[in-house]
Amino acid sequence: MEPIHFAMKLIAVAGVTASVACNDEQKVGGGCPLVNSPIDLSEAACDSHDICHYIYGDAPQNIRGATIGLDSCGSSDDATFFGSWQLDDASSRAFKWRGPVRIGGMFPSRGYLASPVQCTPADRCYPYPTTTVAVALTGSDWPKLDDDDVFIPLHGLATIDHAFHASATLDDRGDAAGARATIFAEGVHGAKTTDAGVGDAFPWGRYLASVVRIVEPQDGVLGPVGWVEIKLSDAKPDAGARR
Repeated sequence: MEPIHFAMKLIAVAGVTASVACNDEQKVGGGCPLVNSPIDLSEAACDSHDICHYIYGDAPQNIRGATIGLDSCGSSDDATFFGSWQLDDASSRAFKWRGPVRIGGMFPSRGYLASPVQCTPADRCYPYPTTTVAVALTGSDWPKLDDDDVFIPLHGLATIDHAFHASATLDDRGDAAGARATIFAEGVHGAKTTDAGVGDAFPWGRYLASVVRIVEPQDGVLGPVGWVEIKLSDAKPDAGARR
């Protein structure tokens, strides 16, 4: 199916299913809902397509070279996802992220974009939350990460080298200037808060992190959930030493 037709089908289904109550089809025990989410896009997104992956809260999946996992999903369209991948062959250069992702929203992974099309909270029928994630979306691929870039989810957390954390929030602005974000990052010489726009850099772990792009949140099906794209490079020996 052509990407634009796929996206249009998602939008049409979103409008219908948002008002449909949970069905009573059995999952494990009597009276257990099959989908306990206000929006279920799985039929439009996944039927007859080989782009969907089913993820259980107790078992993250490795999808196309990156791990995607589900932490929780609520009774509305909010959920918390996490993921990771290796930046190169060195096991110490790992990248991890965790953050909020709404159902139908789009988030980046290594080399592709992904979107949860449904999410079922844990209940008496199954002790872990479950989700269906569509990957390698191509209808709106402009926010895809470049090359080996990583990202900091807005209102989430990113980690490199298993120890150095970073978070980001979008700055409020009253003019037409480019987007900026307040970034808190831990470096080898301590933590630092930076008000950053595209092209600005700050120490993160053993590296120099440069802001490539700030993707602002967008509503609607396949709207980006919001993140700061980062390019890592080897820092000079004294990078971050000044306070």
